[in-house]
Amino acid sequence: MRHFALTLLLALALLAAPLRALAQGDDPACDAVLQDAITSIFDRCAAMDGPMACAASGDVTFAPAPPDGAPPFVPLADLTALDAAAIDGGWSVARMNVAGPQTPDQMAVLMIFGPVTLTFEAAPGLTPGAAFTLSSTPDASACGNLPQPGVLVQAPDKALTLLRVNGIDLAINGTALIQALEGEGTTISAITRETILGDTGVVVFAGYSVTVQDGTIGDVTYYDPARVANLPTVILPRMDLVPAPGSGSVTEQTVLHLRPAANAYTGNTVKVGLPVNALGQDSSGEWLYIHVYDGRTGWVPRSAIAEDFAPDMPVFDEAPAQPSRPFGPVYARGVTTSQLNNLRAGPGETYDIVAQLEGEEPLQVYGRDPDGNWLLVQTADGLRAWISASLFRASTPFLPDELPVAPDAAN
Repeated sequence: MRHFALTLLLALALLAAPLRALAQGDDPACDAVLQDAITSIFDRCAAMDGPMACAASGDVTFAPAPPDGAPPFVPLADLTALDAAAIDGGWSVARMNVAGPQTPDQMAVLMIFGPVTLTFEAAPGLTPGAAFTLSSTPDASACGNLPQPGVLVQAPDKALTLLRVNGIDLAINGTALIQALEGEGTTISAITRETILGDTGVVVFAGYSVTVQDGTIGDVTYYDPARVANLPTVILPRMDLVPAPGSGSVTEQTVLHLRPAANAYTGNTVKVGLPVNALGQDSSGEWLYIHVYDGRTGWVPRSAIAEDFAPDMPVFDEAPAQPSRPFGPVYARGVTTSQLNNLRAGPGETYDIVAQLEGEEPLQVYGRDPDGNWLLVQTADGLRAWISASLFRASTPFLPDELPVAPDAAN
């Protein structure tokens, strides 16, 4: 496993970037279940900063069970099983942070959507929680707007995640969805970048999936849109967009456009040979809204892309809304950096100073102003106020542009 991981590291030179996907369905009650779970995940699991599992939402149980009154998360080294059971509405959610064998300080995030059961096992060269059997018997009464049962995996930026799931060795570079529905084998769908199956040489690029059943690896094909529908990637460290099935590559140098129009070009060049995924096409069919392998998005002429996309691509003439996380939960933790740090009543130096903190004082982050220059924080004694982003150093994964804009700073 080490051999193919090192080979892939040498071959990959492009960087990932944060994006989005949170589909909304047609059932407001189901959407409410999803939104409540997202808020619960942040509230309950944000403090988890090591190789642990967290009962995020719904009926999640661990074996062995943690003592009464314990936090909602337990060390992966202590677990033999995790069960995210079906509940009224059909959904339970857990989160796991799994360390890499060569990069123990970098955590992959695994979101477990029930009803599923994970049974953990020890595997040479893998860290606790990285090897497990996955099984699922879907609940027919579940809300149709919720993700299908499975495990959504996001590797840390610039690092691989090595897993063994149902005996299949995986090297995930980006984000992937693993599902094991009863009687259907184990299906691996790549959401961003690519996933490699052990030493087989099978590579699943973004927009495709492969199913392994009874030890036999099937063909790599377009992934089924229904399998990847409604994935709440806003709960991941990077908010990935879920592309349409298939992929393409740039055949002639072009630039990203703000709209599907020749006069809406930017100076953002897309070079020949770059892999791309499509999020949709315009109503004329002559323009594609793409996600470049390095994370950028925008419109390009279809004639500049050699494509292998599924026929039924979404059609829209305006770019999808950018990602946003719900305002309310804690998104980051850190400390003040200056000897004396002013907290203000609003996002700017014209607002009154409401408190002054010394250096290295702990803070929780709730949001930002539209420009990202000011952060809405809370002190250890419960005071909520604003601080310049230049006076804050994060101790948890922190992407300033992906913080929600605080409601009182939106204008």
